[in-house]
Amino acid sequence: MGGHDRFDIAGKVAIVTGAASGIGLAIAEAMAEGGAKVALLDLDQGGLEQARDRLRKIGSDAVLEKVDVSNRTEMRRAIDSVADHFGGLDITFAMPASAANRGSRASTGRSIPPD
Repeated sequence: MGGHDRFDIAGKVAIVTGAASGIGLAIAEAMAEGGAKVALLDLDQGGLEQARDRLRKIGSDAVLEKVDVSNRTEMRRAIDSVADHFGGLDITFAMPASAANRGSRASTGRSIPPD
């Protein structure tokens, strides 16, 4: 197996949080370019729709879920929805923009407690 083969993501299902812009969007685009089915998660509905359109131009069957990643109930619903839509889940990238900008603070300004 060549070094490149072990990173084959064609047909895999990936969830990317913070996917409306920045690093999250770049990761989502890379996943789509690699042939993954991508679920875009973020609070920014307009940004999500633009991101989905960008990924669809690449040829990805991208879906979006507006979700507050600091809300466990919303996250569980979104993950279940994506898994139901695509028939499973293989890859998760957690990159909410607010966390990148404020450390462990979520978009609500509350600290996210560990499990």
